[in-house]
Amino acid sequence: MSAVHPANSLPSELLSRIFELYGAQPPVSLALVSRQWASITFTTPSLWTDLRIVVPATPRGILAPESVEEREFNDNALMSWATQVKEYSLILHTWLERSRDMPLNIEICMGRSLSEAGGELLSVTQAMNGLIPIFSCLAEVSDRVKTLAGAAKYPSPLFYSLMKKNFLLALRQITLDIEVQQSGHEEAANGNIDNTAVSGIDSLAGSPLDSPSLEVIDVQTMPLIMDLEANLPSWSNLTQLGTLIVIQSQLRNILSSCRSLVEGSFQLHDISPPLNTWVGYGTPPVSLPELRVLSLINFDTGTLNCVFSAFKDMPLENLFIKNRRCTHTEQWNCSAKMYDLIPDCGSTLRELMLDHICLDHQRLQVYLETLPVLTSLMLEYGPDTDDVGTVLRQHRLPTDLCFNEILAQLTPSLLDSTESSYEDDESAVTTLAPELTTLVLNVPDDRVYINQGLAENFRISRTSPHAEVNKVAPLEVFTIDEWVLVPESST
Repeated sequence: MSAVHPANSLPSELLSRIFELYGAQPPVSLALVSRQWASITFTTPSLWTDLRIVVPATPRGILAPESVEEREFNDNALMSWATQVKEYSLILHTWLERSRDMPLNIEICMGRSLSEAGGELLSVTQAMNGLIPIFSCLAEVSDRVKTLAGAAKYPSPLFYSLMKKNFLLALRQITLDIEVQQSGHEEAANGNIDNTAVSGIDSLAGSPLDSPSLEVIDVQTMPLIMDLEANLPSWSNLTQLGTLIVIQSQLRNILSSCRSLVEGSFQLHDISPPLNTWVGYGTPPVSLPELRVLSLINFDTGTLNCVFSAFKDMPLENLFIKNRRCTHTEQWNCSAKMYDLIPDCGSTLRELMLDHICLDHQRLQVYLETLPVLTSLMLEYGPDTDDVGTVLRQHRLPTDLCFNEILAQLTPSLLDSTESSYEDDESAVTTLAPELTTLVLNVPDDRVYINQGLAENFRISRTSPHAEVNKVAPLEVFTIDEWVLVPESST
């Protein structure tokens, strides 16, 4: 920039404030403009509080080198990686120095390898030791790191480096995308990673997830933690927690300890058998007065009812239940049970999503009768599929999945808004879900027949001007699979 440019006449304090508002990332881009801007950039700590760390990918090479050239190739790969780590740690140290004593927000991930050929040359433990220069820099500012986000595979050196003890214990929020590798045991058997790396997580004590200041834990998806209870004293201030893979007793203990929890997401581990009774049944229930959003994956009716029999006063507004574990056999006894959680929270529940649960239209009607403020209902019965869309398992209920019954139940009996004599006749209008504005029905396949006449009657009855006469909220979203029915009022 020219020295006579008007921007150079601005006071340094004003330029510094403009840079803060501009929020350039990386801030080095500002320093390239002029010497004045560089001086201001390097002495404005708030510009250096957001940091994205891309850890150099661990070296890959020939696992069983036979020639001198192959051994040299491996040696060069290891040396190059060590050099990258050292250079990166120096840059990181300089960045953190420029932030001075400001709170830090860090995002961290593993860089992509330039080549997918060959195999990992280092075990998890060796790679962790190699990454020490980078994580030592972070350990020096552990009292200033307030938020941590990133992605890591499990098992991997990055995951275990993040979870090591006495590291980042001042965290308030942690958001991690954890990819559990199915091939971990195979790699361990081949000697590429340590056997301890795939044996599960015994405890998180002393790790960032044990920080006493934590308010938000958002993890997709943490492997099963055996001694999870050791962390619970540190989680008393949590307002958001998910998605944890748990067993039944862990979920009950978590909810009992996290009384400030507002939003929670939990997935039942596959090793957990279905429950119909609970050892601690009969103890005084615990209040969860702040819980508003709850997602429960793979909880059958018996297990969920047993777990939540220990709680009361849950003002849930959003509930998502997804159960693909149940085989509808005598072992599960699903035909004789309902999810008690739904009617128990009926007075506050506004959004309900049910996926693959054990449901027929009689039980759904009982649910709807207890949900006077429900605004959104989503029912998903699609088949289980893998990553490429291959159908693994159809839903097993031998019915039309009660979609036609649902539409009939939710359709007010009064359709003609011109007959004003019905307006004062309360018995002429259904009271099921009068506040409903969103209905989404996802059908599994073409074998399920949807009566289009019923669907059209439902849409008309809940679209203006009929909605006003029927004393129901105007419909905003109505979808059956990929067939979107747009209300007349929005066309």
